[in-house]
Amino acid sequence: MRAGRRDRPVQFLRAARIDDGLQSRPGPFLPFGGVVLAGKIPVRDRERYDADTVMRDLTDRFVVEWSELTARLTGADRLDCEGTLYAILGIKEIGRREGFEITAGWITP
Repeated sequence: MRAGRRDRPVQFLRAARIDDGLQSRPGPFLPFGGVVLAGKIPVRDRERYDADTVMRDLTDRFVVEWSELTARLTGADRLDCEGTLYAILGIKEIGRREGFEITAGWITP
């Protein structure tokens, strides 16, 4: 896989559904699956500059191994790495069931 060591514990978060009998809407983000080890790759300054017009919050990439959990991730999910919350901006498969590269941007509190 392209990343170095997978030494960062990450927790994925997914919005719970709230159904009040009239409508179903997204609720608070709750842990989705267990903790997964990921390799964290900072986005280069040039990439950040080039992406500024489209993805201003492009900050880091995370590489995780393929699993049933990681295969179900979507762009609507979030990622918590060592207390920093990220929005998932893109997910790219690496190899055939080898892993995923997750592009993420910080969510400011």
